[in-house]
Amino acid sequence: MPTENDIVLLDAQRAALAANLTTQGVTAVGTEALSALVPKVLDIATESTLTGDAVVANVLDAKTFYSNDPLTQLTGTMANNGANNVEVTDVDGTLIPVGYYNGSGSAVLSATEQAKVIAGNIKDGVTLLGVLGTLSGASVLTGDAIAAEVLTGKKFYSDDPATQLTGTMPNNSGNVNAVSYHADGTSLHIVPAQGYTDGSDDATVITDANHVPEHIKAGITDFGVEGTYAIELTGDAAVSDVKSGKTFYNTDTGTKETGTYVPPSDDDAYTVSMLHFDGDNGGTTFTDAQGKTWTGTGTAQTSSAQKAYGTTSLLLDGNSDYISTPDSDDFAFGTGDFTIDFWFWPLEVNRNRHTIFSQYQDANNYIVVSLVTTNIQMLAYVDSSPVASWVMSTAQLSWADRWCHVAIARSGGVPKLFVNGIDQAWAKTGSGVLPNLTGDIIIGARNIGGTIDRYAYGYIDEFRVSKGIARWTANFAPGRAYVV
Repeated sequence: MPTENDIVLLDAQRAALAANLTTQGVTAVGTEALSALVPKVLDIATESTLTGDAVVANVLDAKTFYSNDPLTQLTGTMANNGANNVEVTDVDGTLIPVGYYNGSGSAVLSATEQAKVIAGNIKDGVTLLGVLGTLSGASVLTGDAIAAEVLTGKKFYSDDPATQLTGTMPNNSGNVNAVSYHADGTSLHIVPAQGYTDGSDDATVITDANHVPEHIKAGITDFGVEGTYAIELTGDAAVSDVKSGKTFYNTDTGTKETGTYVPPSDDDAYTVSMLHFDGDNGGTTFTDAQGKTWTGTGTAQTSSAQKAYGTTSLLLDGNSDYISTPDSDDFAFGTGDFTIDFWFWPLEVNRNRHTIFSQYQDANNYIVVSLVTTNIQMLAYVDSSPVASWVMSTAQLSWADRWCHVAIARSGGVPKLFVNGIDQAWAKTGSGVLPNLTGDIIIGARNIGGTIDRYAYGYIDEFRVSKGIARWTANFAPGRAYVV
């Protein structure tokens, strides 16, 4: 039940409401019941006109209001951004997000953009956003180009903004001659004329008068030139003329043949000395396959300039060179079978005497094999008497510029001389009993009591002495060393 105070408060409010209605031109007294006053208030509200045009987006979020309808209360939706800052990232401005700001926020440059606003990025003397610039051409030009490296007539700056330069590099258009060129294996290296080419239709031209079909192998096209040159072979070697296993061509470049000739053996029971004369070019070691020690004198040496077989041959200079080994019974032939064979390339044809093999005990007792002018001879003397004087009596083919094979072989007391495998006629006198001497064995000269003379001048290869066997008794094919 209402108290007395509540009743007093209600009367006061009713009197105030009546007074307000009176000011609005409505008849009302404070003694009227509320049920009579409320309809009068509603009549005023209904009759009043609201002319607001705000929408919810115009009113701060969560705030209520009436716009043009006194019966409809609305709630605002405008974002309340308070004191938020706006980051500027573009010179044309940055879009500010929709909403309300309380006036204490800021528009600031992004960290990336702030890093760019420095004195070195702003023209000298210009202030941008409070920063005084120091940038000038001298601080940014670091070029190193010189005029010769820039196309002729083109303007440029290198490291000085105050100095404009003009290029001098030649502008080569069209075809230009090569400065030089050379071949390296399968590659052709061309050095073009100095300057610039645009790479469209320019070419570096090589002029060589020898670049013609007749200088290029038939069937080969070299830089657009088809060769017509065909190799002509005029060889006449048989397979028996060429060392076994070695390949060669005769007259047909399409037919490769394999030799069957087997060079002198150094491992059978009859070989007492075998010198292949293989070694280093200019070498002074002379290895005997049978173990004998040979010592060089003068400039005797192995040489790769000419060789019958292997890698080198013995070169003798004709005035001081020879090789020697101590006396051995292996060289005492008596009346038995024996063979002395070797290859010889004389460097002086028709020389009075080339001593190939000798053993001198003294001036009256000796054995010697020599090439005298163009004839081979073997002489043996005992006490100044000839026990063997075997002298070639028929003219021999030219010895010039080639290897010739010589073999002296005795079988059953009958000595024979073979030159390039052909049995030669020779005059033979004496008993044929060859002496057992005591002097050194020498290749390339003779030694009479310490006087060395009659030197050989040329190349000797595959020197062999065989005791107890005549290796040949009829014509044979020794092999053509000069085609191997």
